Amino acid sequence: MSGRVAWIAQAPVKSLSLSLVREAALGPMGIAGDRAFYLVDSEGRLVNAKRAGALLRARAELENGRLRVELPDGSVAEGDAELGEPVETNFYGRRSVSGREQPAPRARSTGAASA
Repeated sequence: MSGRVAWIAQAPVKSLSLSLVREAALGPMGIAGDRAFYLVDSEGRLVNAKRAGALLRARAELENGRLRVELPDGSVAEGDAELGEPVETNFYGRRSVSGREQPAPRARSTGAASA
């Protein structure tokens, strides 16, 4: 039995909208850059689309070390993806995941109307 890839999608930030890509580098941990970042609340818990469904209306891109997030109202937050202090995050109340802090970039309006 043979198969083929119909499409490839990824999201640099976990729980944000998936983006179709023309090609991707596949390694032992999956697609390079896919879900490289995740959101954390003030209590150190993972914030995902199950808890905040509106996240699925935001889209992220990671290119040349720069993270860009387009929000549903058309505003854009972007900045260099520089690793900060180590953090532990509670994933789903079942396990702790080690990561590095990435301060949120400031949003700016693009003047686009919200959808």
